[in-house]
Amino acid sequence: MDSLDRHGSRGDNGNGERVIAPSPYDSDMRSDRSMLKFFTVAEAAQILRVTEKSVRDFILSGQLKASKIGQWKIQEEDLVAFIRSRSNSEVEQFLRDKKPRQPGTVRGYLVLDYYTENPGPVVERMTEYTNKSETTGFAWNYDYDQNIKRARFSATGEPTFLKGLLDVMVACAKPESEGDGS
Repeated sequence: MDSLDRHGSRGDNGNGERVIAPSPYDSDMRSDRSMLKFFTVAEAAQILRVTEKSVRDFILSGQLKASKIGQWKIQEEDLVAFIRSRSNSEVEQFLRDKKPRQPGTVRGYLVLDYYTENPGPVVERMTEYTNKSETTGFAWNYDYDQNIKRARFSATGEPTFLKGLLDVMVACAKPESEGDGS
């Protein structure tokens, strides 16, 4: 059998007939996969502005998809998905808000992380506070990450509303932190 080259594999089909198989380099044989871009850990670290160890940690924890092809390789679409998953669209939306407001209006964005095994009581207190609030034009969101035991609360609104949320969080966190010396 002849050697493989850029034009395809060459040889015979066992009946003495010469056969030339199509090459993966032929434009009509390319699949979408041939257009994929891959990044090394070092390249991904540079793009993400983190250390190479952080990128490997993201890969090993399953946060960032990658394939081990000699060394770790990250598809461009997986890197983009990772970046999007870590960006906070609520913050971006708040920062891009161009709605006209009354002169003297003050709005803010608040993110509170509360590390706990049981987020239920703080969620109940936050919900109770927002339901009783006479403030209008606010929004809040809650998310619990079971892996790191983090309850994340984010809110937009007037400073007095945000301060009230902060006060609720501090009051809820006090009993847990009093026992551990922090």
